[in-house]
Amino acid sequence: MLPSWASVDEESNRRRKRLLLGGGIAAFALLVVVGSRLKAEDASLSSYLPAGLGLSTPYSFSSQDGQEFAEDWGEGVEQTEVDWSEEEQRLREYKWETPEIDETLKLMLNELSEDDRQTRNWLLATRPAASRGVGVGLGASSPPEAIRPAPPARAHRTLPAPNEGPGAFAGGSFEKYAELLEEWQTGRQRGSRKGKWEDDYTSLHHEILDGEREPMLLEYLCPNAKLCGGLGDRMMGITSTFLYAILTGRAFSISWEHPLPFDLLFDSPNIDWSQRFKVGSTPTRAIYTNQTLVLNALSLNDSHNPSESRLDAFWPSFAKHREEWIINEAMNRGITLRSFRYPEIAPQLEALGFTMDHAYSSLINYLIRPKPSSLAFIHQYTSFFALPSVFTIGIQIRTGDLYMRSPEDDLVNTVERHSHFFECAKQVAMTYAQPSQKVKYFLITDSAHLRQDAVRQFPSSVVVSGLAQKHIEIGGKAQIKAESEAEKDGNALFDLEKVTADADGFMNTLAETCSFAGTDFQILTAHSGFGKIPTWIRGRPGSTIRVGRVAEHNGKVTRPQLDCRLDSSIATYSQLAESWSLG
Repeated sequence: MLPSWASVDEESNRRRKRLLLGGGIAAFALLVVVGSRLKAEDASLSSYLPAGLGLSTPYSFSSQDGQEFAEDWGEGVEQTEVDWSEEEQRLREYKWETPEIDETLKLMLNELSEDDRQTRNWLLATRPAASRGVGVGLGASSPPEAIRPAPPARAHRTLPAPNEGPGAFAGGSFEKYAELLEEWQTGRQRGSRKGKWEDDYTSLHHEILDGEREPMLLEYLCPNAKLCGGLGDRMMGITSTFLYAILTGRAFSISWEHPLPFDLLFDSPNIDWSQRFKVGSTPTRAIYTNQTLVLNALSLNDSHNPSESRLDAFWPSFAKHREEWIINEAMNRGITLRSFRYPEIAPQLEALGFTMDHAYSSLINYLIRPKPSSLAFIHQYTSFFALPSVFTIGIQIRTGDLYMRSPEDDLVNTVERHSHFFECAKQVAMTYAQPSQKVKYFLITDSAHLRQDAVRQFPSSVVVSGLAQKHIEIGGKAQIKAESEAEKDGNALFDLEKVTADADGFMNTLAETCSFAGTDFQILTAHSGFGKIPTWIRGRPGSTIRVGRVAEHNGKVTRPQLDCRLDSSIATYSQLAESWSLG
């Protein structure tokens, strides 16, 4: 049985108290500075602290960071309105409608205390708007908006009153509560600070596209009729390619032909990375129709499923390539974290302020944002996971494409068959959750039957998205190529009904991925790339465990043996980057 409330022995309880006090003091020290006494009407700081911290002197929270965020919110970069073709106009009509949250989450929300409900409502009122980007390319509005990050939420100079924002500390994790206080102070979520490389790169990118600098371009291309991988694999390829655009001073663009142009699936907070989605389509920038650049472009068309040795031989010396336009085609492996061990690259990463802990989150948050309809769904889940009273363990169980194709075969996937994942989750809860936290398990899996069985067995502790999953390349290269040929009708490439079905499946997966990034601890399937991206977006090493899949031989099922209470079970980011899809 999965614990819904952490039950601990005396030694575990002592360990948690040390973690609570040490983590709470450390988090608090980062957030507060000695300042003037709070106004008489402001609540005393002592009422915001857990008993035992021994801090009674009044403090005030500086809103300087919040002011700097607001000042950084400038006019942005203007976009030019494009005269789209008839097919492109039809594609621009695609929208993913925000679905209802699953009944499992509704059940848990109904049980929230008034304090928790208030905190969650504050997060829902501020986070979605503050984390938006702007539509670019085919996804741009008409007329198009200037490209810039969303403005931060209001920054506050004082602590929240008990009936506003995160209120007063009422138990659970003080470290999580301290992060909410920081968010109250700055108007931004933890990890939203601007990287030291961002302003310079934003200027360089726009100047290249506008012809103010010599053209130096790096493009990530996922062509139709060619395998590029699922969402996780593609995001590793995109992020790694973008990193090398930064390192070599190149403007960056993304071109997807399958399942839908990238700019219809994501927004941008900083730069216009939109591209023509096929030959003959309308260019978003004149530079992409420069025939000299097109004819002399270097295509890296062997970058799908490259070996580790080939990656390690090519990318450290990538800067020697001086071609004005380089196209990285269908790359589905990550080299972002591997680059920290390249002697030629590591000093550059350090100089730009990149660290292994936050490289992926920094790059992805700068480059893309989910569409508003996705954010509305994602924050319904992450606002619950963020509550100090809740400890959420994300469980990602990859069973295989066969079970997505065949409901009959999928019946084999049950909680019993994958019991080692749930046993690991139980051990994690008893080891890392605070005594007063309610433990919840966010399950994402490609098996519909396993999802149903877990909800049936653990109705009060397992939460799911309720979204149907679809691997965008489940049929393999032959099916994608056949569909591509069948869809061609004159100059039209897309069957819009098929596009909508594929894109909806992709957006479902994206919503689950981003929600998973909000969990406190992650248990991932080894030899699967899907769970790594949200783990790295979260940017908190030391809270991830990899679990092997079940093996079956002659009808006998064997499960990997792993004690998830041990520190040795924790996977480092470097270890995650050494296996399946790399990193």
